[in-house]
Amino acid sequence: PKISGNKTKTNALVGGVRTYFDWGTWSFTPSIYHRAIDNSLLAYFGDKDPRTGIAWGAVKKTGISLSVSDYINERSGIWMNSAFETLHGTNVASNTKFSFMGGYYYHFIYKPNERLTFGPSMMFMHYGKDLSGYTFSQGGYYSPQMYLSTSLSLAYMRRFNNTSIYAQISGSLSHSTTFGGGIEAAIEQRLGSHLVVGTSISAIKSDDYSPLTGMLYFRYYYDAYNGDLYMPPQGPTPYVAW
Repeated sequence: PKISGNKTKTNALVGGVRTYFDWGTWSFTPSIYHRAIDNSLLAYFGDKDPRTGIAWGAVKKTGISLSVSDYINERSGIWMNSAFETLHGTNVASNTKFSFMGGYYYHFIYKPNERLTFGPSMMFMHYGKDLSGYTFSQGGYYSPQMYLSTSLSLAYMRRFNNTSIYAQISGSLSHSTTFGGGIEAAIEQRLGSHLVVGTSISAIKSDDYSPLTGMLYFRYYYDAYNGDLYMPPQGPTPYVAW
């Protein structure tokens, strides 16, 4: 089991509990959580009307989720994730969200230090209200009342003695016949027996949501470590996900 928690800028206590278990070739990961929405500054920190002094925003989600995967064979498998959440903020209308994702993967290359993976997937989301605006009583978070898309992705990762690399490209088609796509890349480099430096970037393009994120991190080992690096590279967990 994993238990995590912290406090947000607004002093709200957030966190979650997650566990996992196997049944034959199937793996199950249920979780419950109460976390901040980080789609925008309004959703995460909140804002205040300069004339009235009334605050709004700072939206939190409380939910349950279940991830399921089946290991078909060494080269292929299927995965699914579903979640139900309630969303509440300061002077923001309450909302609900249901989501489902599922997909299949196939490893064209499956070696201890190299993989090339192809994967089709689909995603469905439904929010009770669209509160994506930024005016008073809106939440500032992406909340379509109905969203359905399919996507294809191709990912490559490889690990050398002192370097680990990862790259992925993807394309998607939504129910409104809108095309989108994304790229992700990451690299880790060992600088010695105690220090690893890494960086990652992710860019997604669609009509309604086009985030661009990047990360630079260092990982220090108190005891000398010259074993395998992570494949794919693994940066620290973002603060908002604790």
